[in-house]
Amino acid sequence: TGSITGLSSLCGRRVAVVSGSTQEADVVAQNTRCGSNSINMRSVDGIAESTQLVLNGSADVALGDEATLVPIVRESSDELKTIGTPY
Repeated sequence: TGSITGLSSLCGRRVAVVSGSTQEADVVAQNTRCGSNSINMRSVDGIAESTQLVLNGSADVALGDEATLVPIVRESSDELKTIGTPY
């Protein structure tokens, strides 16, 4: 299905986001551009839950603020990585 490089490559992917976050709104907006290859978005209570969904294979990607994701990625022993341009 190709690499995930940013919002435009989320169509057809399983995406975990924190409920009520900017990233959730961005995924909803991006999904309107996906046509029949829609994003399977899962809204969760916190960033730890969203990254856990990636680690256990239930999500392809977790979106979040750079300030909260970078420490989690550092502590993941290379199981997680950051992609795309922070905003």
